[in-house]
Amino acid sequence: MVFHSLSKRSSVPGLRSGFVAGDPRIMKQFLLYRTYHGSAMAVPTQLASVAAWQEDGHAVANRRLYQEKFDRVLPILAPVLRVEKPAGAFYLWTDVGGDDERFTRELFARKNLTVLPGSYLARADASGEKPGYGAGEDFARAAGGAMRRGGGADSGLPARRIVVRKEY
Repeated sequence: MVFHSLSKRSSVPGLRSGFVAGDPRIMKQFLLYRTYHGSAMAVPTQLASVAAWQEDGHAVANRRLYQEKFDRVLPILAPVLRVEKPAGAFYLWTDVGGDDERFTRELFARKNLTVLPGSYLARADASGEKPGYGAGEDFARAAGGAMRRGGGADSGLPARRIVVRKEY
């Protein structure tokens, strides 16, 4: 099965509009599940969805902006975190090399940076990967700089959230 949504494609996460496609045998089971656990989409949401699906220019521009942000942020974070440019995602993963809860506590205590352990959001799949939430470029710059400088709780950085990955 493939899930596709306007949340990521068109940067409209509150719209809650997308589709599922896949093998007919699997889809039959999914549609039965969806009958009991889904909800109807309001007409204004349907109309906004149609408009977004019919226009691709904004999605192309959105993907370009993410790539540009990755290109600016990776050099800032790479000296202090293990990060790689994703092949097809809108967020960066960082591998903390151990206990993600301990990492987040220490990062807050030592650098005044608030992050969310990935293990709080989802279980890892067979590869150890979990979905992630990315912070903005301004936060990445502040976080990278603070980690290089050794800033502490008095560093004056705003508390923001990112997700870190726990290795299994």
